[in-house]
Amino acid sequence: SAVGGRRAALCTCSRPAASRPARFEGGPPCFQILDLPLVMMAMTLLAGAVGTAGAVSPQPDSDAGAVMAVFKYNFAAQFLSRIIPFLYNGWFVRQLNADDCAAYALQLPLFINCVLFLSREGFRRACLRNNSGSGDVLSDEEILKVAWMIIPFGLFVTFIGSLFVLRIKKLKLSDPYAKATLIIGFACMLELLAEPLYILSQTKKYYIIRVYTEPTATLLRCLTTYIFIKGQIKVEKLVVFALSQVVYAACIFIGYWTYFLLFANIRTFDLLPFRPDYQEADPPRRRKICSCLV
Repeated sequence: SAVGGRRAALCTCSRPAASRPARFEGGPPCFQILDLPLVMMAMTLLAGAVGTAGAVSPQPDSDAGAVMAVFKYNFAAQFLSRIIPFLYNGWFVRQLNADDCAAYALQLPLFINCVLFLSREGFRRACLRNNSGSGDVLSDEEILKVAWMIIPFGLFVTFIGSLFVLRIKKLKLSDPYAKATLIIGFACMLELLAEPLYILSQTKKYYIIRVYTEPTATLLRCLTTYIFIKGQIKVEKLVVFALSQVVYAACIFIGYWTYFLLFANIRTFDLLPFRPDYQEADPPRRRKICSCLV
């Protein structure tokens, strides 16, 4: 409007009335000072700007579809991973006495959850909260460099946790509870070996791995216990529970590593950021990694 006003004023002052372009006659005063060709050009530019804005604006349908896809995969994985143990536990608890039932339903699962939570939860949340909308985004290699720190930290937590349980309960290594604790510690470490690939799969939106891996691992864990119990194999029930946890962890480990080694479009060496030819991140990136971890 300012450009139009200036042009109209210049035309009025410098050109005779006969050579002036057409105007809006009989309209409001604000329209009477505008040149008709200038108005037409402005309307054309406005229409083009609206079309361009409509072309680059995000599509709500595509965003909603992406959200629903994530919800579908997570719901399927969680539902199958919960419904199978729910049906299985109703049968298995009938095979235990009171002491074994307390250890199976509370003590050993509490030990597993504590070790896994303390070992990986902080690293998992730090890596998955990498802000992709900021200008300083951690690359997959830098995320893996943080994620692989789970292994030594998990080994430390598993050792301290196992030693704590053995000392508190005053157990000998020949006791079934002590054997179950040590076997579960091994199962936790085996599961933690797949954690860097789990974090990478979440950042790259490979949700389908979790849908297939976790329910399959849960089903194999239940089948392992069923075979040991129904086959009347002479193994303590707490040890059976621990062995079934090893089967679960092995399935998680094999599932994630098989997918990334055979099906993902990623080189094997890219999964190991501590190789000799790895270039260290510059100081700002190192500070980003440290702040993300904290």
